Amino acid sequence: MIGTPLVSGASRFYRASWPTQKKLRLIDRQRLRPPLRQRCVALIDVVGDVGEQQRRGKRRRLGGFDGGDANVSACDLLQDIGRRAEIEQLAHALTVRLKQNRELPSVDLARSLRWGWEGFTDLVKHHNRYFLYQTAAEQASEVDSRDITEAFEVPYEPEMGVSPGRILDVLGEIVRRTELVRTLGSNEVIFRARVHESSLTPTTPDELGPPPREKARQSNRMSPAGIVMFYGALDRETVIAETYEPDRAGAEGMMMSLAQFESVRPLKVLDLTRLPLKPSFFVDRELRHGVAFLYAFEADFVKPIARDGMEHVEYVPTQVVTDYFRQRFRTESGDSIDGIVYRSSRTSAPAVVLFLDRAACGAETPFGGGQQVLSLDTAKTERFPVSAVGN
Repeated sequence: MIGTPLVSGASRFYRASWPTQKKLRLIDRQRLRPPLRQRCVALIDVVGDVGEQQRRGKRRRLGGFDGGDANVSACDLLQDIGRRAEIEQLAHALTVRLKQNRELPSVDLARSLRWGWEGFTDLVKHHNRYFLYQTAAEQASEVDSRDITEAFEVPYEPEMGVSPGRILDVLGEIVRRTELVRTLGSNEVIFRARVHESSLTPTTPDELGPPPREKARQSNRMSPAGIVMFYGALDRETVIAETYEPDRAGAEGMMMSLAQFESVRPLKVLDLTRLPLKPSFFVDRELRHGVAFLYAFEADFVKPIARDGMEHVEYVPTQVVTDYFRQRFRTESGDSIDGIVYRSSRTSAPAVVLFLDRAACGAETPFGGGQQVLSLDTAKTERFPVSAVGN
């Protein structure tokens, strides 16, 4: 018994044994008072309506089967046992959940995740972007700290927040628990566009796929200069909007070629366009804050970045996150992923980056290549002047 039972009228009361509980709380047919946020709750071991139990006993005695009719009393006994078992299971689950909620304060976790991400973005933009991961000794010193707690399998100090060097591990665990990795099936159409001079007529994977290494001079949202990836979208309007920049010097008078690639095999992608609803506080409090962090992270991940000469700095956090999911992240089954689906900052529809080089898209390269992943459907390539975009 968790509390001390008291009987008053037709209802049963309990006095909770926690030091913070100072008043009696009505259990039967009433909500628990005060609210949980005040840390004053009543834990239930047995719940019942005393008046109903007394009336039931009187009926048994008047009917002459209070212990005399074995069949009827056995049936009632089994029902009572079943109800008690259900109540005890509910009480146990509530006790465990409330204990977990006390051990990991709400404000501390939300704040620690936010501080971890803010510290990470500042670190990789202005201090260090190549040696982020902690050594075994550093991780051991974390665990030895007196004020340490843990969220998403990563230890942290509530007063310091999640370490910038571990926030990506937290993000990876949230992705696994929310099952954000999904599969694009074989023959999935992915659109890709290229702006070029009117004298050119690109038709091959070499011309319409990712650029050669020596021409990958521009810093992009997911990849720095020199790193080749396949950028595209799941619809033609989005890939046009993502590719064409009306204010870019020399855009007027240029042509656009719009290609359709198809996946040769299923592709595992992190889909940031299908974020889950936040779970109930009572179901999984830790994950509730993790999902809230996902929404804030996704908004930061896709925010518009002006090409004003500082984009190579502003893109660094998303580039490092992409590299984490490209190189280090694994699903629950131990698989790596092929890319990321994200919300276009221009249309809000799904755009996609795939961790594929030119050879994987069917192009011939002097370095050779592995298995082909995308195939160009040359019969469906469109070509039109960029001046026609949006008309």
